[in-house]
Amino acid sequence: MTRRVSLRMHDPAATAPLWMRIVTIALGLAVSAIVVGLSSSSPGIYSSMWAATFGSSLGLTQVGQLATPLILAGLAVAIGRRVGLWNVGVDGQLLMGAWAATFVAFHAGGLPGPLLVVLMMFAGLLGGAVWALLPALTRAYLSVNEVITTLMLNFVAALWLSYWTTGPWAANGAQLGSLSTRQVPAGTYLHQFSVGSVTIGLGLVIAVVAVVVAAIALRWLRLGYYATLASGEEATARYAGVSQRGAQLWGFLVSGAIGGFAGVVVELDQVHRYSSALTSNTGYIGLIIAVLAATSLLGLVPVGVLMAVVVAAGNGLRIAGISSDLVLFVTGVLLLFAGAADVAARYRLRVGAPPGAAPVDAVEPPATASPVMEVPPS
Repeated sequence: MTRRVSLRMHDPAATAPLWMRIVTIALGLAVSAIVVGLSSSSPGIYSSMWAATFGSSLGLTQVGQLATPLILAGLAVAIGRRVGLWNVGVDGQLLMGAWAATFVAFHAGGLPGPLLVVLMMFAGLLGGAVWALLPALTRAYLSVNEVITTLMLNFVAALWLSYWTTGPWAANGAQLGSLSTRQVPAGTYLHQFSVGSVTIGLGLVIAVVAVVVAAIALRWLRLGYYATLASGEEATARYAGVSQRGAQLWGFLVSGAIGGFAGVVVELDQVHRYSSALTSNTGYIGLIIAVLAATSLLGLVPVGVLMAVVVAAGNGLRIAGISSDLVLFVTGVLLLFAGAADVAARYRLRVGAPPGAAPVDAVEPPATASPVMEVPPS
């Protein structure tokens, strides 16, 4: 007797486990590498990508620099997702956080370097949170989609940067090939240290520590409980005595603050000025990182490094004279494979009875004789 194998929905809200996500990302990278090789007639395409990433100390240094803002951007998006919202405005929050930090640096430059760094970081957190305040309020009280408002504010932040870098704070922008101000005080530069011939900035360490702290806070503190209720049903949150609207509001402000903090870290670690070079679609790549990492905050670190490798490889392709649009293709393939993994995790293969057979539950078990107790004669 043959049995029928069927594919059935197991859990509509399930996400792929870590091992499945790693396998699908590896498959996506393999497919991307093959397509990139076939799309170019250049024989040295793979060597160019290798030299721009793992094949040289300069490539590894570049990967670390690129990973720093990407990890923080992914964290900002992931915190928003924990409360059930999409923060698409990380780029704008990054620029506004860097602007607030630069304002402090230019008006309190006489302070000792360590104290000024702390003030700049707090200013960056505040600047990002303030820039996320309007989308948070309109989402909480007017039910305006936060994707639209955060996306539009990215363009406003870019215009804000153009005003300050070409007006009040303009300095040598044309020579740098980007809109830039003069440098912040040298005492605020974050320390760089070397591992062999590879230079690693303190900003990368700060980004990793921020992810670890956030993971611990959401795992062991009451904040994680509030975030879970904020992303669930409103009736459940109300029953638990938690305001879903308030939890989403505060969660989104924290997400914006982390976006602003990313701007400060990049400014102090790499750019050293308020500039359009602070971001190159960092927020949008952060979206991809948060999606690929799924529910794991600690997974933001390896996925952020992976995306930094992809971007660095794209830079190598550009140097070799090959279109860097292939980076968009690679990120798209990774998202496609990650989505396929999540879809696959929601289904299970079931082995059932052949058509026409009675269900197992419908077959009554055979009757068994109950034991009879014999009473001995008195």
